[in-house]
Amino acid sequence: MKKIFKKFGLSLAALICVVCAGVGVELSFAAAPKAKADTTVVKIADGDFYISGAGVRLVNDENGAGVRFHTRLTDAEYAKLTGAYKTGTLIIPAIRYDGELTLDDLKKESKYCPVDIETTNIWYEAEEEGFMQSTAYLYGIPETAYGARYVVRSYVTYEDGTTAYSYTDSGRWQSMSDVATTVYNSDVSETTKAQVEPYIVENVTVTYNLTDGSQQSETVAYGEKLASVPDIKYDGENHVLEGWKDQYGNSLALASYEATLPVTLTPVFGSKIWIMDKPIAVWGNILAENTDLNGETV
Repeated sequence: MKKIFKKFGLSLAALICVVCAGVGVELSFAAAPKAKADTTVVKIADGDFYISGAGVRLVNDENGAGVRFHTRLTDAEYAKLTGAYKTGTLIIPAIRYDGELTLDDLKKESKYCPVDIETTNIWYEAEEEGFMQSTAYLYGIPETAYGARYVVRSYVTYEDGTTAYSYTDSGRWQSMSDVATTVYNSDVSETTKAQVEPYIVENVTVTYNLTDGSQQSETVAYGEKLASVPDIKYDGENHVLEGWKDQYGNSLALASYEATLPVTLTPVFGSKIWIMDKPIAVWGNILAENTDLNGETV
């Protein structure tokens, strides 16, 4: 069987796929998600191709702290990868995730376009017998982004007269803080706990831009819902509130939003409506008597 060991670098605030991503703390998931193939082509059986887990990379070299995601493929399926084929991992911030992450998303506008990390030449023997593994690594994560969650999905493409795709499950929503917290709460040494603790986010500050130009803030426990969203219905010109956006222009549904990053929220207004802000009597003549619907005195 072919065994390839190669380090490949790519920068998107920088992503990297590596065989051995330095000293880190590994996290494996008890139940591996089943593979999910394209709706028109099934190339790899369920359970033979999946994202097995995530790991924390510590600050110990020029690349800095980060999080990595491991993809596994059975030896049997890996041996079938001959001729024109490509493997890779797609990564996109969860806040910009829209729909099911596929290679078609590479055609979207840059804001919603994932990074495509090719792993064709980056496979090595996994600890799990009978599997090969590749690793996608996001490094150099700043402290303000330790809580940023990512959607991760791996794929295999083939060129055999028509292009066919196989995908892993698209359910890996994790941040560096999520992985570090899981490691910290597991059966590990005190040394390991001390290593990952700096990457655990406990609280997040959320700032709201108000219509009068002022700001309002609240501190929220990591991953919790917002508790003090300003009660804004209209702006100063009676435009109706349609929603909120963050400092990057992402529209957020605050009712279900979980705070994982420091964020500044700005209200977004839509159409203008007429609001009666004075008693109706001051706009016309007041009758000396009441009348019914026919205009007759009652």
